Amino acid sequence: MQIIVIIFFVIILFIFLFLSLSSDEDDEDQKRIAGKEGELQAKKVLNHYLNENDLLLNNVNISIHGRNTELDYVVINNNGIFIFEVKNFSGKLVGNEDDQYWNKYKISSGNKEYIKEIRNPIKQLKREIYLLKEYLKYYGVDLWIEGYVLFVNMNSPVESEYTVNDKNEIDDILHLRRNQVLTKNQIEKIISILK
Repeated sequence: MQIIVIIFFVIILFIFLFLSLSSDEDDEDQKRIAGKEGELQAKKVLNHYLNENDLLLNNVNISIHGRNTELDYVVINNNGIFIFEVKNFSGKLVGNEDDQYWNKYKISSGNKEYIKEIRNPIKQLKREIYLLKEYLKYYGVDLWIEGYVLFVNMNSPVESEYTVNDKNEIDDILHLRRNQVLTKNQIEKIISILK
């Protein structure tokens, strides 16, 4: 009798673990799909504002000092290097620029509001800027790097120098704000390092 009870509990435990794992996998799949959709939308937006001398790279992987990151989009032109971290969050976001985490509020299909905690994308972007700067410096290129979080749904909870709050800003960011002027040789070197 005890063996039957133990077997029954083991079976229940396996079912519970299986359901729990598949739910986590579904959440991860949905996150990946939303991320890819957001990147495709962002690519269309960025391409709209690119000039013929602008180069758009996406999913740039870098590793420096044992730290890895993937940059969603990097634009290189004679005005500089620009990182665009793409976020495709639905719902309302609440947080401040310096918070470690933000809250995402969303209404589910049953009209119930739920809250999910997300990492602050501005902090993520600042880390990416730092790592790209260190990575390029390692290869002998020491330049200013601009970075922006591009919220596809334009639902950033903060106005910041690190967020794109209107898609029309992208043209100004890439072509009018000048912190530096890159030479053709610098651009070619940067491209060879990042490709």
